[in-house]
Amino acid sequence: MSLSKGWGIALVAVTACMFGIGPIFVRYLSQYLDVQTQNAFRYLSGSLSICIIASIFFRKELKQCLKIWPKLLAASFFIVIMQTFWTLSLYRILPATATLIGKISIVFTVVISFAFFPEERESIKSAKYILGTLLCLSGIIGVTLLKEGVTSLQMKWGIIFIILANLFWTFYNVYVQKTLRNYNTVAFTPYVFAISACAFFLIALIKENPLAIIYLPPKVLLILFISGLFCIGLAHSIYYFAIRVTGIALASSILLMSPLLTAIFSYFIFGEILTVGQLISGAVLLIGGYIVSKSKGIKYHCRS
Repeated sequence: MSLSKGWGIALVAVTACMFGIGPIFVRYLSQYLDVQTQNAFRYLSGSLSICIIASIFFRKELKQCLKIWPKLLAASFFIVIMQTFWTLSLYRILPATATLIGKISIVFTVVISFAFFPEERESIKSAKYILGTLLCLSGIIGVTLLKEGVTSLQMKWGIIFIILANLFWTFYNVYVQKTLRNYNTVAFTPYVFAISACAFFLIALIKENPLAIIYLPPKVLLILFISGLFCIGLAHSIYYFAIRVTGIALASSILLMSPLLTAIFSYFIFGEILTVGQLISGAVLLIGGYIVSKSKGIKYHCRS
């Protein structure tokens, strides 16, 4: 499938919108479903949609990826832990604040890439990279400490869950780049998501109540399906198509608009209002993320 750079940029922008609204869906569904039941059905929907896309465009690669199931099983381990912590955080913290704090993944990416990728250490030592990382870290600290109610137990646990979620998301990206870099991402991702959905369902059977989905109003059931279809399945598929022509640096820069979209949706749906200090800190954070994205380094993406 051949795309022009203009179409690639447009697709990344669409992806940013999907990633931006993903946390909104998670927070909205929190009033109806427990953590693992929501995760199970969202990832099931996402895996089905990306599997259909892979079957159309990468049928041969999709079959080949069946041979590497142990590696895909390991990849799903990181996804299960990451998504569990991320969803837990959104049950405690409103989406805009959670998404901005979640940009700590940029800092984790720099640190872990320095440890695991010797070829990237020179780039990471550059003044631009260091400046961008420090700005990100400063912005994250500001967004966190300038939040009203930051000392509440719920907020503290939410912050811990966000940090853990993004740490394991970074581990996932490192694992994929080290172990699966020679395989088509769109082809192996449906397997990873499907395995993750099964794991979420098993945990829900043991600890929670997956049968609660039976009693959902039709509107909520549709939102659950759509959130997985678009924000997990289609978002990742479109992103992986788009970066083939835009490159990771440009794509990462465009994805920085997703927290802005999250903040807008969260304001109108949940009434979340960021303080002036948080807005300034968020701007500093995103500027830092932009500087890092324009430097050479490990690939990092968003998640929903």
